[in-house]
Amino acid sequence: MPHGSAPIRHSVILADDLIPAIDPGHYTIEVSQDVIPPGLSQESLRGASQEFVVESPQFTLDSASIYAQYPPPGAIGDFSTVLPHITLKQATRPWERPIDSQPGDRHIPWLALLVVTDSSLVADPGTRQWTTTRPLRDLKGPAPEGVVLPALTDDDIAGVDASCRTVDVKLAAVQDLMPLRQELRWLTHMRQVNEQDKKTAVLGEGWQPGQYGVVVANRLPRTDGHYTALLVSLHGHGRYPYLQGDQELPPHTNRARFVVLASWSFDSKAYAAGTFGDVVKRLAHEAKPDPMLRLRTRPVDHPEAHDRLAQGYVPVAHRLHGGEDSYGWTRGPLTPVVPPNPIPPGEQDATTAWASADAALIYSEQYGLFDISYAAAYTLGQTLALANTSLAEAVSCYRREGLRAVQQAAAAHERGLDGCREDARSRFDTWLAGDSSMPSEFSRNIDQLAKKPHTVPPSTAVRASVEPVTPTPARALHEMAARTALSPLAAACDAALEVVAARHRPQMADAGLSWKDLLPAVPFSFLVPDMAALPAESLRFFHVDPYWFDALIAGAVGQGASAATDIMLTSRLLAGAVTDEALPEGGMLIRSRLIQHWPDLVLELPAEVPAPHAITMAPDIRLVLFPKWPQTVVLREPPHALNFGIDTSLDKPGGGSINLRYVSGKETGKATHTAFTPVDPCLRGISPRSGLDRPQVLNLYGTGTALVPALTSKLKQPISPAGLALQLLNLPYRATFKRSAS
Repeated sequence: MPHGSAPIRHSVILADDLIPAIDPGHYTIEVSQDVIPPGLSQESLRGASQEFVVESPQFTLDSASIYAQYPPPGAIGDFSTVLPHITLKQATRPWERPIDSQPGDRHIPWLALLVVTDSSLVADPGTRQWTTTRPLRDLKGPAPEGVVLPALTDDDIAGVDASCRTVDVKLAAVQDLMPLRQELRWLTHMRQVNEQDKKTAVLGEGWQPGQYGVVVANRLPRTDGHYTALLVSLHGHGRYPYLQGDQELPPHTNRARFVVLASWSFDSKAYAAGTFGDVVKRLAHEAKPDPMLRLRTRPVDHPEAHDRLAQGYVPVAHRLHGGEDSYGWTRGPLTPVVPPNPIPPGEQDATTAWASADAALIYSEQYGLFDISYAAAYTLGQTLALANTSLAEAVSCYRREGLRAVQQAAAAHERGLDGCREDARSRFDTWLAGDSSMPSEFSRNIDQLAKKPHTVPPSTAVRASVEPVTPTPARALHEMAARTALSPLAAACDAALEVVAARHRPQMADAGLSWKDLLPAVPFSFLVPDMAALPAESLRFFHVDPYWFDALIAGAVGQGASAATDIMLTSRLLAGAVTDEALPEGGMLIRSRLIQHWPDLVLELPAEVPAPHAITMAPDIRLVLFPKWPQTVVLREPPHALNFGIDTSLDKPGGGSINLRYVSGKETGKATHTAFTPVDPCLRGISPRSGLDRPQVLNLYGTGTALVPALTSKLKQPISPAGLALQLLNLPYRATFKRSAS
């Protein structure tokens, strides 16, 4: 999902045309000077002359001179409301030549963009290709049977020994698709882009300041299929009937040959979901009642169930250790509320709390149910570590070196322990074995803790008040270890182990022990335990539970742990940060056709928010994680330069519409909040011989309901070619989402 953080605002000026001051050709500059000295007769000084040539492409166009094409070459999408266009880096290019050899209206461009299907073209018999490269001399002279060639003069090709690309278009298609002579100037304009400031932005469009010439097609690719956009030269065609000329075509003419300066193909496919805007509007409507990731259920009277569901939990079947079947509560790391600390007061070290999966269970004594979320995360971490050979080997290596370091530290201090020469390891093993020689102090601790009542408060929205059920002997050992932690032996062992842990933390990170490496391997059912919380065509926000990831990582490091020493090793390793990669604060999940049909969907965040981390979890599901919570999130149509078209589908009730903009005054370019509709009557009739099954060519100035006069009437003021381009201008669709305050 593309993202940027320092966008630039541009101002755009549209002009009707930019006619060059001088036509292409050979020129001579002659300079002469007459001098009249005071009191003397006039003298003519020797003059000077300089020949020069003004060049302009006529039969070929360098691809480097093309700035943009829309739809992009090879694109597949719903372009039924789009007028394809091409943007040229040379702003004067569309007006550098006349359409016929005789001087005419300089405002009429010599370039046109035809959008055709294969059924409108005639393949070359020799190459079997739609476009063919042929010598320029073949464009002048006897024409092949049925073909009309451009009426070029000797001057047009004099001194040019090169080739060009041509295409043969069926005459019926030319008559239907070719703009009328007076319509050509309405399909071209000059665009000037200025960099305005760097305060706010629209991302991803890649505009560059400068002047550009734009040629727009007059056809909406309304029918699903494969289309080819052809930028053709009209030079030499201006006298033919399909451009309202007075020169009759030869008998039996069935196709016209054009010089092709640029071409590209795309596929238009109307999605059942509609346009990008249609899909986003449905997402916004669906998320409006509650945009947070949790089950939407009917009101629940039971306080426990009500609180749990509001916090993002779902009920699951749970088999207890005794074999009884029950149910419990679970949720993943993506929560609709800020997750409270699940560690009981006095046990704030998560690495100790997550000593095992059982230790991560949270019990509600009032209802006799378990919260298994963190226990499931711990077990999953063990599984992921076993599946990752590098990580499993790194954990095993750390355990070996850590245990060796502790043993060496203990051996160095064992004779100094309480002034006794007895082996420290043997003494500790005796304690754990429950031998009759176990120190009386340890026995008294166990007896006192066994008699001490341990109440478990009921589960509420405040999770920190719920203590895990911890076996009494383990608690006694924990308290005893806490009192002896400052002993010389404990300090020496701890220092030796920290040296090993510090050396292995970077190795663990490289082996995959971080949330960013583990997350892609987490099954989606752990992230969202019930897909009813994320139905089709939905967008949900969430907070990230750091304690869930603590349990996941503790499980990954604790895989294979079997003794108290393993727990100590795990605790020491996780006491320091394995990686500097901070856990995100929150994020959003999108389950929609947007992910399938617009894979380059753009996410816009405020400039102060770092770039998000995005993962495509399924063809229609994308997970986006925010390092810092943004106030707003904007989904925007994939990046493209300005494009042109109508605003609603012709095939929906209403027959298509164009959202109008002011064309003069201080409000120029801003929306009038009115629309021109329907557009359907402004489409030109199509001949069946063209292979078009529905009208889809704009009638700008022809007979019947013409678009330009109709827009003039609607706006109540005349418009120019630049004004028409302004009305047909389409910016990428943007939708702003805000998460709830919960």
